[in-house]
Amino acid sequence: MQVKDIMTRDVEVARRDTLVTDVAERKRSHDSGMLPVCDGDKLVGRVMDRDITVRATANKLHPNWFDAKTL
Repeated sequence: MQVKDIMTRDVEVARRDTLVTDVAERKRSHDSGMLPVCDGDKLVGRVMDRDITVRATANKLHPNWFDAKTL
């Protein structure tokens, strides 16, 4: 078996100004632990479950107060 046989082809992505609440909703609806972040066609990062938990919850930030580029 090769990676091409198991990879996701229709990938959901976030933009740098996407709200974290929207990222979390997309991750939930696609049952994904990671969401790529793009600037146009360029991959500039990714948001993991841990990013949301540690940087938002641990810092007592409300998810609507920052966007994906803050993570």
